[in-house]
Amino acid sequence: MYNLLYDGTFAGFLSALNRKLHQPALELCIKPVNGFEQDLYSNDFALTTDISLARKMLSLLKVHFSAEEIRHIKGILKQAAPGCEYFLCHYILNRLQQSAASSNEDKNNAAAA
Repeated sequence: MYNLLYDGTFAGFLSALNRKLHQPALELCIKPVNGFEQDLYSNDFALTTDISLARKMLSLLKVHFSAEEIRHIKGILKQAAPGCEYFLCHYILNRLQQSAASSNEDKNNAAAA
C-alpha cells in the first residue's frame, strides 16, 4: 500500500486524485501530510501539488458533479475529518466510473440502433 501525502489543500487533493485515477493497479491511499496515522506496512510519498493537473481534475469533476456537490467536497476536506480523503476518493472515482460505463452503454445502444 502507498500513501500519497498531499498538502491539505483542495488543489493538492485533486492532484493526488489524478494520480490515483491514472494508476488504478496500485493501492493508493490519499492522506494529508500532517495528522495521519503511521502504517507499518505502507510507503509514504509526499506529493507536490500540480496546479495544471488540479485544474484538469476540476474540469472533469464539473462534468460529473454539480457545483453544489463540488462545494460540499471542498467543505468536507476543510473539516479534515480523519479518513475523509479515503471516502471522498472512492465516492468520486466510483461516480466517474459509473458515468464512463453509462456513456459506453449509450454509445453501444446507439450503434446497435
